[in-house]
Amino acid sequence: LKSGSGHGRTLGGHLYGSNPRYRAGERAWIAYAGGRLYVRSPAMAPDALAVVDCDSLEELGRIRPDGGGSVPSADNQQSLAPEKKGPGGPDAGGGGGGGAGEGEPLL
Repeated sequence: LKSGSGHGRTLGGHLYGSNPRYRAGERAWIAYAGGRLYVRSPAMAPDALAVVDCDSLEELGRIRPDGGGSVPSADNQQSLAPEKKGPGGPDAGGGGGGGAGEGEPLL
């Protein structure tokens, strides 16, 4: 779905377009950043995001953390790696609790 946000010359909640065939029946999420739409679905490879054209709502291709997808992107593998614990790391200084434990997911 393409709906207005109320910004620019759009009406908030007004439906401007749709692509009912795209990922029909999947529990996908969508995000907007840097002028592009990004879609993630459990039916996709676990390390891929689909890039969707904001005007046509057609899929342009995929991006991957290593930059090797069909749509050019930066290599972001380092920024996705968990921080290491130890001297000077996020757990330095004795602080207590609050974060994910060893082997636990960050989200």
